[in-house]
Amino acid sequence: MSINWHPTTPDDPDLDEGLAVVRERWPDAPVDDDWLLEILAVARRECEAYAPAETDREHPGEAACRTAQLMQARNLLNAGAVAPTGEFGDEHGGFSYSAWPLDRDVKQRLRPVRAVPWVG
Repeated sequence: MSINWHPTTPDDPDLDEGLAVVRERWPDAPVDDDWLLEILAVARRECEAYAPAETDREHPGEAACRTAQLMQARNLLNAGAVAPTGEFGDEHGGFSYSAWPLDRDVKQRLRPVRAVPWVG
């Protein structure tokens, strides 16, 4: 089984279709294709590093990996827009944002917490 990640390079055979899907699911995605591919590539590497091996029975599967990649790409872009104070937005109504390397929601997609029966 090989994960069909969102596109990360300009020579991806499914580039146009893949970017269309990304932009459909992420309306605020960067307009510049090269910048978007770079963010998706970094997010993919981080997700691959955290997720169990594809041969591991605990691997979450393609849908979870693709969702996590997109979530992490959004997080990376948001983290880059945050001031050192942790705020972003205009001077009239800024928002606070805490940037995490791989937030818990992304981690949950890649390594879901499962209930383990316990006998005492």
